[in-house]
Amino acid sequence: MKTELNNDEPQKFSKVTHCWEFKKCEQILCPVYLNEMGTICYYIAGTLGEGAGQSINSKIEGCRKCDFYQYSEKHSLEFREEMLKHLKKLEDELQSLLKVSPEEKAAIFKRRAEYLSKRISYKEPEEKVKIVTFCLGSEKYCIRTHYALEIINATDINKLPCAPRHFVGVINLRGNILTIVDLKEVLDIERNSENSSEIIVVIEVDGETAGILVDKVEDILDIGAKQIAPPLTTLRGKQEEFTEGEILIEGQPFTLLDLEKMMRDKTMKIFEVVNPNL
Repeated sequence: MKTELNNDEPQKFSKVTHCWEFKKCEQILCPVYLNEMGTICYYIAGTLGEGAGQSINSKIEGCRKCDFYQYSEKHSLEFREEMLKHLKKLEDELQSLLKVSPEEKAAIFKRRAEYLSKRISYKEPEEKVKIVTFCLGSEKYCIRTHYALEIINATDINKLPCAPRHFVGVINLRGNILTIVDLKEVLDIERNSENSSEIIVVIEVDGETAGILVDKVEDILDIGAKQIAPPLTTLRGKQEEFTEGEILIEGQPFTLLDLEKMMRDKTMKIFEVVNPNL
């Protein structure tokens, strides 16, 4: 008797559905957007779908009403049932080994080992980093998106008298006073009269908000953490101090800024509390 293993088992279990695909979601600042964690978003705190911005325990009841959650649970049940059937088939094949010759048995074990080595092989997913890319003059920069709150047009900026040049002024953002920082002045980037800074990226660092002035916001991207290379050795001054690394995207270099180090620098007084008694 000769027993054959099916090495062409359909790979239908490998298809993964993500919440942002299923719901056609465009919440680009959601922690699972364009991320593998989108397959189990109901176990991730701070998502921006049903139960937005809540902890896992507080949002799970709302998630259970979500059509994606119900789809995932059904799909998971079907997967378990199919896998039990497949394991039963393997058990039947193992029982049949008692009825074959030693030569056939060795050949079956060899094929089984080759089959299982392909099925159980697992590649550790690469850590992803989400960034916002933008232009400053002719140079390209980026920041991590978890610092970015929103992107607005640079209008009605009130100048600050006697302030350092990198403080452009302040704006009223829905009743909150927001200090605007000119990155070109901070990083000592040469100005081009043809490229005026017209966009403000509202950021939050250490619980405090500010706005950084840029020429143009280009994209929001997911990149592999291994794509971040060390800063260029040719950088000097504030550019060297405030650079986290360099990223090559489609052949173009982008400088990843270290916003925490920048906004904590002593030259940045926008978060300083003034004592009225002085």
